[in-house]
Amino acid sequence: MLDFARVTYHPTIGYIRINSFTNYGSLADLQAAWDVVTTQLAGEDSIIVDVRANAGGDDLAAATAASRFTEMAFLGLEREARVVSTLNPECAFNYTPLHSLCIFPETPNLTNRRVIVLTSAGTVSAAAIFVLFMKTIPRHSITVIGETTQGIFV
Repeated sequence: MLDFARVTYHPTIGYIRINSFTNYGSLADLQAAWDVVTTQLAGEDSIIVDVRANAGGDDLAAATAASRFTEMAFLGLEREARVVSTLNPECAFNYTPLHSLCIFPETPNLTNRRVIVLTSAGTVSAAAIFVLFMKTIPRHSITVIGETTQGIFV
């Protein structure tokens, strides 16, 4: 799910590849993986986060990743889903309750450095939500580069 390295031709750039936001075991396992990544890349001046060809997964995993790049809590998203009645599909004005997801800073973290997020048309679902979180983080040193994501928020 999570790979990381130092960019060999430029020793102050770290690279994190997030292949998916699934198959991470428990939330404690995911936090432990991020602890390793953030500790190993703590000395880097810049971080590249690659979510190209990431088919998504769990929004909570995306929030956990974003939590390593912020120093302050923020509202990541609010959403509700339209409920379509199988008895009367034309009357589809019912919605699920509003769901909010807040991002809280975690340590160790990768704040106070330039972050570049790489996207592609294969950045889908929770990966697209991760990009949304990264664009919402209240700092100016995060840049998103690449193709438009698929979105597909479910």
